[in-house]
Formats: sequence, C-alpha cells, structure tokens
Amino acid sequence: MVKTWNAEELLGMGKIVPHFTEENQVQNGDILATSKKMMKKKKLVSVSVNPEVIPDFYNQSPSEDICLAHTCLNPTPVSPFSEVLSLTDSNYGSIPRYFIRTDLDKTMTVSMQATILEQNPPHKVFTLPQSDHFPFFSDPSNLVDILLSIAAVESIK
Repeated sequence: MVKTWNAEELLGMGKIVPHFTEENQVQNGDILATSKKMMKKKKLVSVSVNPEVIPDFYNQSPSEDICLAHTCLNPTPVSPFSEVLSLTDSNYGSIPRYFIRTDLDKTMTVSMQATILEQNPPHKVFTLPQSDHFPFFSDPSNLVDILLSIAAVESIK
C-alpha cells in the first residue's frame, strides 16, 4: 500500500489552502480550524499552495524562477487524489519506475520520500543532493542528465 497524505494532514502541515464548493472566508487566519469546519459542511474541490510556504518549495531556486512559478500556480483538484486505485503486477508492475530524490526539498522531506520509496520501490533511485522540490528550477542540468540516462536505458529495451 502506498502512503498518501490526505487533505486534512496537508492542512495540518500548513502546506495547502482549501477551496470549497462555495466562497468561504477564513476567520482570524486559522486555516486549519476553519477548513475542518468547512469540510464537514461543504465539499472540498481543490487545494492550492499556502503562499507562506512557497519559499519552502523553491529554497534552492533562483529568485526569478520563484516569481515565474508563483504566477503559474493554480488550484489542484482534489478528486484525483481520492480515487481508489487497484494496482496489479501485470499492469502497473510491468512498467519500470524511477524516482528522483531531492535532498533539499522542504515540502516533500527526505523522510517522506523514504516512505514513498519503501512502500513503492522503484527500478532505480537517482539523487539530486542540491535540489529543492522543483529540480527543473534548482538543478536543471543534473535533472536533464538523469532523464537522458533513463531514456537511454529504456530505449535499449
């Protein structure tokens, strides 16, 4: 079974801001308490990154990339994350999986990444020791090298 973090856990971490079926105002900045009340009354439809933690996503990225990324952030629908999947060895297990660990990621910590790796072992793990959550901003050259090496291995098969 693959560990997932549900909306309430992410709210508790302060990483996401909820969006419900109707416009709701957070009172006194208490996002978690207000969100829990609203989850009981309204349907949670999407989440977005809490603006206060955006620097954690890009802690190794150039400032101009952070500005660009901030303008591109949109709410993420919740429904795909609540789907129950049945993964089989004949389908999901037949596709080689690769994982790129980002050691300086403050949002998906090394321990969270270790949990994912333990519960869903990939074919191979690559590490970007100087990358934050978004290696295409913080370490693009090394990311490209990894992606090219994966493509080369897979094209031989």
